[in-house]
Amino acid sequence: MTDTPLRVGLAGLGSMGRNHLRILAGRPDVRIAAVADPDGAARESAASGTGAQGYAEPLTMLAEAELDAVIVAAPTTAHRAIALAAIERRLPLLVEKPLAASAAEAREIAMAAGRGAVPLQVGHVERFNPAVIELGRLLEAGWLSAIYAVAARRAGPFPARIRDVGVSVDLATHDADILSAIAGERPERVFAETARRIHADHEDLLFGLLHFPGGMTGMLDVNWLTPAKRRQLVVLGEEGMFELDYLTQRLTFTRATDTTNPRLIRGYAPTFE
Repeated sequence: MTDTPLRVGLAGLGSMGRNHLRILAGRPDVRIAAVADPDGAARESAASGTGAQGYAEPLTMLAEAELDAVIVAAPTTAHRAIALAAIERRLPLLVEKPLAASAAEAREIAMAAGRGAVPLQVGHVERFNPAVIELGRLLEAGWLSAIYAVAARRAGPFPARIRDVGVSVDLATHDADILSAIAGERPERVFAETARRIHADHEDLLFGLLHFPGGMTGMLDVNWLTPAKRRQLVVLGEEGMFELDYLTQRLTFTRATDTTNPRLIRGYAPTFE
């Protein structure tokens, strides 16, 4: 262990980048050494609050700043170039989900990190959601015995921050990851329908079915068309059903033999504001 703070470079100062900035700024073992974003006002605000060096381009930051690690929270289409440059410098990095804009780019990044033995993590933040962690603990303890199906709904109006990818890559990656974590394995068959209803460039609606080798079925309902934001997960099993609301952080359990009396497991504080 060392008492020297970890020098972190942050690429991207959008909504997730600002979350990372806030959390990093509160850690005594971290120094935000550099930030990069084309928005001059965002750079100036971040730099003035942390003492970081500001850069307009992430690749310039990686070439010039003295760093120990990198967080990539830039638009998805920029992930590949930034991640490969960080790996070339042998800098450990956290890349916000999705890892890249395509499976081919994601494989390229993962293979480059593997060849260089560079630590690489993808920011699937829902894995660390307190309600999801508690749900996983209860499933591991056998509350449902066999798990039959998991249905995930992630819907809401179009977010102005997203311009480069559709709901499949931006939103559904959360739930595909959570379903795989619950099943303890990757799906062997995936079926999906997507549509572009009101947005010009990318799909704004996805319905998906996933079948896992162990027998669990997964369902995805993801869109940018719903007027009100919804973030829900239902896990159906032999002994009953769990319902998780990400927005209220409520986790409830209804036993198969007591359907009139759902049990509130616990309420949690939101992970992000």
